[in-house]
Amino acid sequence: MHLSKDEQCAPRVFERVNDRWEVAVSIGDGQNEQQMSFVNNICTSRGGSHVKYVGEQIKKGLLPAIQVH
Repeated sequence: MHLSKDEQCAPRVFERVNDRWEVAVSIGDGQNEQQMSFVNNICTSRGGSHVKYVGEQIKKGLLPAIQVH
């Protein structure tokens, strides 16, 4: 995956959850989600249940903080 200069400079949040999980999140320039994931050092470019679960947890935490009332 090639990152543009803006994407390379975008702020990121990184968390090492435990010895088996690391998660990083950044902003993008569009409405589409992009993900990059690995399981046992194998790229899982089409995601999977692990990607869906982590994404839902992130959205659940962020949406209340960014919603405009």
